[in-house]
Amino acid sequence: MRNKIRLAILLTFFIILSIFLYHRSKVSETVKVARTTDATTTAVSKIVNIFKPEEPKTLVELAVPYISEAPEGNWSGNWVNACEEATISMAAKFYAGDKEVSVANAKATLQKLFDIENKIYGNNRNTDAKQMLKLITDYSTFSATIKQNPTVDEIKDEIIAGRPVISLHRGFGLGNKNIPFLATGSSYHTIIVIGFDDKTKEFITHDPGDDKDGVGHRYDYEVFMNSLHNYDFSDNQADGVPTVLFTKAK
Repeated sequence: MRNKIRLAILLTFFIILSIFLYHRSKVSETVKVARTTDATTTAVSKIVNIFKPEEPKTLVELAVPYISEAPEGNWSGNWVNACEEATISMAAKFYAGDKEVSVANAKATLQKLFDIENKIYGNNRNTDAKQMLKLITDYSTFSATIKQNPTVDEIKDEIIAGRPVISLHRGFGLGNKNIPFLATGSSYHTIIVIGFDDKTKEFITHDPGDDKDGVGHRYDYEVFMNSLHNYDFSDNQADGVPTVLFTKAK
């Protein structure tokens, strides 16, 4: 009789133990699945964040210091045709990290470029994209490439990347009343694009020929693009292929 009781107790113990171990394994599996699910969710979330497109930038303005082509306000002699030298100098100062440029420094910087042009070109009146590229490549602290027939988006992409763009224009087409282009001249002009505003559809520029509103001067996208023209030495006119200079740090 006693043996039967002991056997029954032992059997009951094994049954309880089996039930306990079974439930324990199920709980463990549930926790493991939960942890795996959490880890998977986190990994998927990270992947989604990596490939999630950024919001498009609609307003960008680079901190480019302004230099007038006539730093002292003397619009005569070399200083009346110094827009190319001024735009090159603004880009150079930007890549050098300068926030402001004094009148004396601006004048000295432009004069240095005048002297170089006089030496290699025989004068410093008008320089087309190719000549400007040589000045930048050989005598400046940044580099550039010539871009013909650029689009608005291509110019904006350069600005978004932190690289100001030097643009070449037929000045009459810009419609800037602050710049008295001669009716008998070519109206060749260069400015530097430092930003854009998609809300107003305007490029933000530093116009070295505008002594009233040249700092951060805005040009409508359409006006800006329609006035883009390289200088043509063959007819002394700004009627060449629409051209800009994409700049970058060396």
